[in-house]
This record gives sequence, structure tokens and C-alpha cells, in this order.
Amino acid sequence: MNLSKPVLREMKQEYQRQPLVSICIPTYNRADSIETLFSSLKKIKENHGSDIEICLSNNKSSDNTDQTIAKWKYLLDLKVIVQATNIGGTLNAIEVTKLATGRWIQIIGDDDIFYPDEFSCLVGFLKKQKPETWVLVGVKGAIEQEKLFDSLTSGSYPSRLFRRILVQSSLNPYGFIGMHIIPSTWMSEYHQLSLNNTRGWPHLALFVRYLLKSGDVFIYKKNVVEQAVGASVLFWNIGDWVRVGLGRVDLVDGIEVEMRSNPHFLHLIVLREIYARAGVKNMILWKALEEQDFNENATKEYLSRYCYLGISSILTLPHSVLLMFLRFIPARIIKFTMFRLGYGRIITDYDLRKSTMTEFDGIKRVL
Repeated sequence: MNLSKPVLREMKQEYQRQPLVSICIPTYNRADSIETLFSSLKKIKENHGSDIEICLSNNKSSDNTDQTIAKWKYLLDLKVIVQATNIGGTLNAIEVTKLATGRWIQIIGDDDIFYPDEFSCLVGFLKKQKPETWVLVGVKGAIEQEKLFDSLTSGSYPSRLFRRILVQSSLNPYGFIGMHIIPSTWMSEYHQLSLNNTRGWPHLALFVRYLLKSGDVFIYKKNVVEQAVGASVLFWNIGDWVRVGLGRVDLVDGIEVEMRSNPHFLHLIVLREIYARAGVKNMILWKALEEQDFNENATKEYLSRYCYLGISSILTLPHSVLLMFLRFIPARIIKFTMFRLGYGRIITDYDLRKSTMTEFDGIKRVL
């Protein structure tokens, strides 16, 4: 189809009027922290104007979130939706992006902040990129996530290469949603995701789909975002946190069933998630810190994931041996060993969080 010059000119003008980045904020009961986030966005909005669009979904907050949003609404030109009921963090992270019209979408936690100067550099970088490119940016903060890119250099990675990187590293390093700058061309697929096929990780579910369809990834190592806390603080109950982590295995299995594409890669990712150092460590901590929960639930939780691999499940034998060993060893022996090895602070910190956050429902808030 040949388009006339006036039509092409109008299309170009429309593209230029489109915001460069839509910053999307799903929020729930964090009036204080969202005030800090808005403060960091003020300079960004002043510097970049209509290039930046800020969208927010209030997940039926019961604190002063409404008042905080009202205070900043016109200053930041916020696009706001208020959910009629608490739909959970995962669906809220999907719903907020339905307000977005930018060429790229960045979803940011309501307790995180931006580095305005580094974001300005990112804006200049994005203006030179193909709009279908997925970008991963550097992150600083409580868990020093900028170290995740130590083995990588800034630059473009073909999907085939990045799939190999995922097999080497697992999905875990890419779990922080704010590090993903998602091309808007993938938003229609993102909006079709549900709890069943994301298991609490909608951005990762989309990211794996993107890689399977041969999308390139650009690593932008400058630290653009500060993550306030590690997600394990949200899930103070170690058993809940292990189940959330196993959700990454579930979403990969769901992709295999849905797409029937590259099963070899997807099976390798499942194995990498099962054997990931952080996952094995959390399995041991689950036994040490919540012995009854572990004894009642761990075996069925892990066995159900082994089954995803079919005949390849034989490769989980070492992991299952460790699981059975933990099933029968008393938790007090693991705790004693941890104290002797100098890791006793993990136990005391956990007990403190547990005593102060018993009523905090991380599953309800985030999923």
C-alpha cells in the first residue's frame, strides 16, 4: 500500500506527539512513599514535559493515598484510575498500563524512586532506539541490584544470545519490574495476561514471550531506579516467598503449554530456576525458619514443579535428594549450623520481621 506524502507527514507528526516513556505506578496504601516517588518525578517532568507520561492506578487504598495523588495530580499531569476493589498487585500492574500511550512503558513500584539525571540520559538514549527494542536498565538500592549486570556490557544482545544468558543466570536477576523498559508494541499481549499465566510475575511472563519471538534486548547499565527494599521483606513469611519464587517455574511451564515454542530452552529455564543458588538457599531457610510449614507443604510444592519436565525430570534427582534430606533433619540442627557458620543474623532478622509484620499479608498485597 502506497501512502501519500500528506498521510505520511501526519503519521510522522502523530508519532512525534506520542510520549516517549509512560511511567506506570501501581499503588496501594503507600501514601508516604509515593510522595517521595512523586518528588523524584517532579524534576523529570520539568525536564522532559510531554515526552514523559505518568500513569497511576490506586488499588482501593485505605490510607491517605487519595490525598497525596490529588496534591500532585496537576503538577505531574497524572493520569489516574481508582480500582473499585483491591484487585491485587499483579492485576494492578497490568491495569495501570492500559492508561499508557507512550512508545515505551516503565512500571515502577510505589516505594521506589528515580534518579532524575540518569533518567534524562535514558531519554536521550531511547530517542535513538528502534521502538520495538526491550531495554533493561541498572538498579541501585537495598539489594544492590546494579551488580546483576557485572558480567554484561552495555549494548544490544540478540534474543538467541540473551536466552543463553537466562539459562546461565535464571530469571531471578530480572525480577525487579522497574528495570524493564517495555516496548509499547507488546502492551496488547501484556494486557491479555492473567494471574493464571503470570504467577505474580507479569513482566517476566511477557519478557520470556518476547525472547521466544526473537526480540533483541539492550542493556543500559546506568542506574536509573532505586529499589527501596528487597521483595523478601514484602513476603516476610519465608514459605510465601519460596512459593512466589516457584511462580517463575509455573509461568515458564504455562508459556510452553501456550506457545509450544522452543521446549528445550524452556526446560533449561525450569531447571535453572530449580537449581538457582537463591532458590536452594531459600529452600533450606524455609525448613530452618518455618519447620511445620516446610514439612507439610514443601514436598508437594517441589514435586509438582519437577513434573513440568516430563521425562527430563530425572535431572532433578539431586535437588529431590536434598529435599528429602531436609524433610527429615530437625530444624534446630540447621539453625545451630547457621549460627556456627556466622549466619545467625538471618534467623534473628527473620524473627524480628515476623514479630512486627504478622498481620501483613504480602500475598494479598502483591499478587
